[in-house]
Amino acid sequence: MIRKSFWVAALFASLCLASVGSATTIFDLNPFGGVLFGQPGELLGWGFTLVNDVPNTYVVVTDTTFVQDTGPGIGTYTDIIASNFFFPVGPATTTTWSQVFDPNLPTGTGSFAVNPAVPFSTDITGHIIVTYDLYSDPNATNLISSGNQFAPLPVEIDISPEPATWALTGGLLILLATRRRRR
Repeated sequence: MIRKSFWVAALFASLCLASVGSATTIFDLNPFGGVLFGQPGELLGWGFTLVNDVPNTYVVVTDTTFVQDTGPGIGTYTDIIASNFFFPVGPATTTTWSQVFDPNLPTGTGSFAVNPAVPFSTDITGHIIVTYDLYSDPNATNLISSGNQFAPLPVEIDISPEPATWALTGGLLILLATRRRRR
């Protein structure tokens, strides 16, 4: 009888631990991996997916910061999510919140205005740091903790000529080669 009670208690404890272990709070960038491709002078940005299924916990993003690994003057980051939205993400409201980057609305995590003087073949690298507060209610009135941060999200922006530029250059080279051959 004691052995049977032990196994029942062990099974109950493992189920409780499994349910606690499955609760997650995750912030991912869109595109996945944070890699963007753009032109000098272009406004680029990242979307996001925020998942929170921790019981009785609601996440509110309060700030995003771009920490640039490359030199200054390459561009300017603007926080979008924290400056325009107040949306508690948790079990009673919604466990997943996603947005694509749209500079006109504006939606997404943040935008990056590439300096027009940045030369092609430049790689801009860095990290986006997302800061958030935790609340115990969906109205975000009972603060649990503030100033929490997700692990820094690596990002990269590759500055390259647009495909049309390559097509025009290739067409021009073919035209020059055929004209030279005719002479």
